[in-house]
Amino acid sequence: MKKIFVTILLLLVVQLVSVEVKAQQKITYSGGKGLNLAVNGYGLSFGNTYGIKGLRFNLVDNGLGEVTGMNFTFWVPKDNPRSQINGLALGLVAPEATVINGFSFGIVGSTGGTINGLSTGIVGVGAVKAINGLAIGGLGVGSNNVINGVSIAGLGVGARSDIKWVTLAGLGIGTSGRLEGLNLAGAGIGAAKGITGVTVALAGIGSGGPIKGVTLAGFGLGGKSLTGLTVAGLGLGTSGPIKGVTISGIGMGGDSFMGINLAGIGLGAGGDITGLNIGGIGVGSGGDIRGITFGGIGVGSGGVIDGLTFSGIGIGARKIKKVTIAGIGIGAGESIRGFTVAGLGIGSTDISGITIAGVMVGARDIHGGTAAAFKIQTHNLTGFALSGYNQVKGYQHGITIGLYNYARKIKGIQIGILNYVRNNPKGLRLLPVFNTHFKR
Repeated sequence: MKKIFVTILLLLVVQLVSVEVKAQQKITYSGGKGLNLAVNGYGLSFGNTYGIKGLRFNLVDNGLGEVTGMNFTFWVPKDNPRSQINGLALGLVAPEATVINGFSFGIVGSTGGTINGLSTGIVGVGAVKAINGLAIGGLGVGSNNVINGVSIAGLGVGARSDIKWVTLAGLGIGTSGRLEGLNLAGAGIGAAKGITGVTVALAGIGSGGPIKGVTLAGFGLGGKSLTGLTVAGLGLGTSGPIKGVTISGIGMGGDSFMGINLAGIGLGAGGDITGLNIGGIGVGSGGDIRGITFGGIGVGSGGVIDGLTFSGIGIGARKIKKVTIAGIGIGAGESIRGFTVAGLGIGSTDISGITIAGVMVGARDIHGGTAAAFKIQTHNLTGFALSGYNQVKGYQHGITIGLYNYARKIKGIQIGILNYVRNNPKGLRLLPVFNTHFKR
């Protein structure tokens, strides 16, 4: 009976070895040495075998084929150009395979061509082609191509191509491609081709492409364009447009602004500014400014200022419209229209509307109601003027009230202590209290 049992056991061992050799022949990529205890490819593998469906233990992986189950390697893998691990990839130093699907962990790190699933390493996680899933590196997470998923690193996360989803780094995040999703870094974040999503860095954020979404930087922020909610502790700038809500502790600059823009010191655009714009010292634009604008010292535009505009000292533009108020002066190269008030003076080629100055108003043509404490000077007046000295060098059509009123020609009346109409007959040119045009 005992002899029969031994004979059956030997036959079974021979059969298992025969089956395993056939299975190995189907998945062989290169030479290998080891022991497989398996049936139809399922079981245990010890040494540098080609692969197994089950559990495999090896000192150094070299020429690995495919493992489905668990692969444990003690030392740094060598050359495994066509390897794949499905399941658990574990290493005393670092597991590695061309493709890893599942969970990978190494005391130093996890590496591979493409890593899919959960990958961790005390030092880091690195991939040649892609990291997809959850990657956690004590120091860093990096890919020579893309990173998709949740990436967490004590120091930095970097990729040559795009980084997407959720990225957290103690110091920095950088990519030569695009950065998309939720991105948080203790120091800085940079992306060559653009940033989209929620991006927060304690120091700075920069991109050679557009930045879109919610972007917060402790110090500075720069991109090709900015869209969304953008906040920088010191300054922010872009070569393109800025759209949305933009806040800067010191200053901001861009090609154009549209939305709500707040700067502690100054705000400047090479093009148009539209919306609510506040600069602690000044707001300036090479184009038009439209909306509500406040400058602690000045507001200036190379084009048109249109809307509700305030300045502690001065406001200047080619044209000014709507409501404009300045502590000292307001000036426009072509025209001022609307309600305009200045502490000292207002000047333009043409002024229309209600105009009030603490000292003087001057324009070639004035239309509407105008008042100044000291002097109003114009070539042509249509409307009403109230000042200490009203000087109309051309034609007055309306009413002037002042201590002294002067008009070269008049169709209206002058009321004041002395009133002079130059084209009146002699004896009627200078009159007290009242004057108008008297025909010869």
